[in-house]
Amino acid sequence: MEADKFSIQIGSMEMRLISESHQLRTRIEDELGWSIGSRFLLKAGLLVGRPGDTSVGRPAWVLYESGNIVLRRSVDEDVISAAACYHLHTLDRALSDRHLPLNVRVFLVNGEAWLVDTSVAYQLAGLDRGMLRRGVVVLPTSIAAVDTATGELVLPDRTFGEDVPSGRIALARVMLRPPSFDRLEAARPLLGLARSVVRTADADLDVRLGQVVELARRLGDGLEVRDREQIVEVVDSLSK
Repeated sequence: MEADKFSIQIGSMEMRLISESHQLRTRIEDELGWSIGSRFLLKAGLLVGRPGDTSVGRPAWVLYESGNIVLRRSVDEDVISAAACYHLHTLDRALSDRHLPLNVRVFLVNGEAWLVDTSVAYQLAGLDRGMLRRGVVVLPTSIAAVDTATGELVLPDRTFGEDVPSGRIALARVMLRPPSFDRLEAARPLLGLARSVVRTADADLDVRLGQVVELARRLGDGLEVRDREQIVEVVDSLSK
């Protein structure tokens, strides 16, 4: 079956989607109410891959974001299309309100939220199921909207069938990679946080910078700058 290729507009951001599940186009039009376009020369996007032949285990659908970040893997096509809608809706809400939009993975641990550098994304496929059995929820998105005035994660009100909460959850921990240079040691947490902000053409940079500073102050020691391997080790421990 030929892959379905189309584009969508989210605020000032254009995205391309390539899906071997033809459910996705229909769900975006019917459940999100968005128009479908045909522009393909875009940088950001999603890919839904069809299960392939395998001699081990059951073949699964996979939802990828740009950069080969696996957002969800499942043998159920409905689960994958729902996860894609959840991610797109989360991005739309994060870019349309006053909160700080961050490009991170979101873990819900003991009623609190951890925001983690997307560098751990390659380790999450499969681990998220083990985490869920231990009460840790990994959201099927790489977007987090943060109210920097209260230090809370603001979740979208629609879940599209995903078994995830809505509303507000307190931020307990933010783990990010350090910037690529060490000359500004004291500024590393701020620079790491600023690098994770979702960038759009219409964003007010002064407002975003103020939000970054406000969140860093509120988090204090909860804002951790760690090497990628250290972050992966912490995330792995959640599934054990």
